[in-house]
Amino acid sequence: MFDSTVPVRADVWGGPFAECFDADFLSRVYGREHRVFRGAPDRFSGVLDWRVMGTILACHRLDPLRMFLADQGRPVPARSYTRAHTDRRGKTRTRLEPERLYAALSSGATLVVNAVDELHPPAGALAAGLERLLKTGVQVNAYASWTAREGLGTHRDDHDVVVCQLHGSKRWRVYDPTEQWWIPVEAGGEPESAPTTPIDEFVLSAGDVLYLPRGFWHAVAASEGTASLHLTCGPNANTGIDLSRWLLDGLRRREAMRADLPRFRSPEEQSAYLEQWRQEILAELSDPDVLQRFFAERDAALPARLGLSLPHVDGVPADPALRVRLLAPLARLSRTGDDALVVAADGVELVLTSPGVEEALAPLLHGRTCSLAELAAAATLPVPQVAVLLTGLVARGIVELASPVSAEEAQLPAAERSGTSGPPAPAVAAKGLRRS
Repeated sequence: MFDSTVPVRADVWGGPFAECFDADFLSRVYGREHRVFRGAPDRFSGVLDWRVMGTILACHRLDPLRMFLADQGRPVPARSYTRAHTDRRGKTRTRLEPERLYAALSSGATLVVNAVDELHPPAGALAAGLERLLKTGVQVNAYASWTAREGLGTHRDDHDVVVCQLHGSKRWRVYDPTEQWWIPVEAGGEPESAPTTPIDEFVLSAGDVLYLPRGFWHAVAASEGTASLHLTCGPNANTGIDLSRWLLDGLRRREAMRADLPRFRSPEEQSAYLEQWRQEILAELSDPDVLQRFFAERDAALPARLGLSLPHVDGVPADPALRVRLLAPLARLSRTGDDALVVAADGVELVLTSPGVEEALAPLLHGRTCSLAELAAAATLPVPQVAVLLTGLVARGIVELASPVSAEEAQLPAAERSGTSGPPAPAVAAKGLRRS
């Protein structure tokens, strides 16, 4: 269960990013140029601080791909800041050695914790808000630096970068991309050299946000005399390559595309095959809604964030004070021919049949955390029926339950609080989505 008392603005669409990434930014700037958004020092209050970072390092067994130190673009050998520990069963594990870790960090190494959104729920809520805004999956990494030495050197990323400066400050140098819309290629080619003249240089302070398109070279250092802690949010890119793969996957439905290639046929037959192949592809592309279909399937296939609603393993109790949140930020609603509601999320479709279901789910789809009482009021349904509706979604990992709100917040008629039965509970059926 998640902690609903953490002061993170996850109930606002997009969270603290909403004021940065408006419609004008998304249509004119996104993917084209970098942009700095100055903010109040408490913009990311409650998301991640030094105490939480220390707790994450101390309480999780993080492998070298998850947590590591870097110095001037090279990983620092883990043996230089860890030591082997043998438990009572004779199994050897490594653990951080504080004195050696501190020495490495004070000498210029940068501490990196990848996918911190999976380790700390407020960071996960931050990522979910960005996923709602940018309509794609997001991973959040944490970086901590203490000196002016560059931990990662001058480098570029194969995804856009959204930087959230949490504590302290950090100097950034940004360089033009040497290849537009850069993505990594197979190993074996000559590594490309970074530019030497930056196009911009600035300092990010607590509360500031930086947007950097993929492929833009950059170098970062905590050169302002304070320790720096920031998060880098990496939105997944949706490219023409992804669209092509999705289209090709859809072409499996066409008989002509499943046929063997005419390797041993006459030149005329091979030419005819190529013409038919071309027509089949053009038929797919002729659909004016092809992009919208692609986006819809990508949204519905985005993995939900992991959340376990313990101790409620046997269903959702009809407790009006229980809080609920959506774990699939890009879940989509649609209607079937017989007007049943379809919830598409996490690669599956759930078919729900009951009046008021759409109204009950709408607040969750807008990123709000709501009590059962609030959802019942929105749908004019009794709490027990909403509880049954949510049971299927909880079982599929699409929504998560939290501890109850106070009695004062749960404003419901006594009949509903006592569990008076309402209309028949909605039926739930699941079917798979085609993953792209």
